[in-house]
Amino acid sequence: MEPKRILDQSFPYTKSSDIYSFGVLMWEISSGYPPFKDCENIITLGLAINRGARETAIPETPIEYEELYKKCWGQEPEQRPAISEVL
Repeated sequence: MEPKRILDQSFPYTKSSDIYSFGVLMWEISSGYPPFKDCENIITLGLAINRGARETAIPETPIEYEELYKKCWGQEPEQRPAISEVL
């Protein structure tokens, strides 16, 4: 989910929101498990993500791959790459 939408349900879903989700999926592929799998309080997690919390890179993740997914899950939608840059 778009981090900005956690606190503001009127914040629109955009292509940038999809890029954020793609970055999270990239992290999940490299780790083999869902992000924040041990977090039990969804409200606390949502607030943390809204403030910029992200999972840490898995050791041995290729640096180019890590840099790309971190760009994708950037806090500000306008700072995320376009799909043409991702693919």
